[in-house]
Amino acid sequence: MMRIRPAKQEDTGFILSSWFDSFRSASALCATLKRHSFETDAGRVYWMFMKDLVRRWAAEPDARTMVACDPEAEDTLVGFAAASGQQLHYVYIRDGFRRSGHARALVESMGPLVRYSMQTEQGERRLKPRERGWIFTPRFTL
Repeated sequence: MMRIRPAKQEDTGFILSSWFDSFRSASALCATLKRHSFETDAGRVYWMFMKDLVRRWAAEPDARTMVACDPEAEDTLVGFAAASGQQLHYVYIRDGFRRSGHARALVESMGPLVRYSMQTEQGERRLKPRERGWIFTPRFTL
């Protein structure tokens, strides 16, 4: 069983790189970026844009991020969820730890949610936001 805890400053690198890379690979909005590494012009623009969006979100008073970690080694992270208010922004679980209830536990740790701001095929299929009654309200778009 994983432990769910609030993110710490030292978790930032994992959270940002996982969020940016997985959204770039999984989002229909970012389909053209799938072919670009972060070393290309398109990749660098995407990285700068996403970094700015996440920085602005993180500065909001109700922004919060929870991580799933090994209970005996808290620096071994397997995933995270980011939200503000009642809006879920992103959930990420590492390969090899998916389909084990970690995403669901992270989402539940966020309290009541009614909106979500980012869409991926996996997120739609596994979290079933529409069945939960959540409303898609894009916030991070390119």
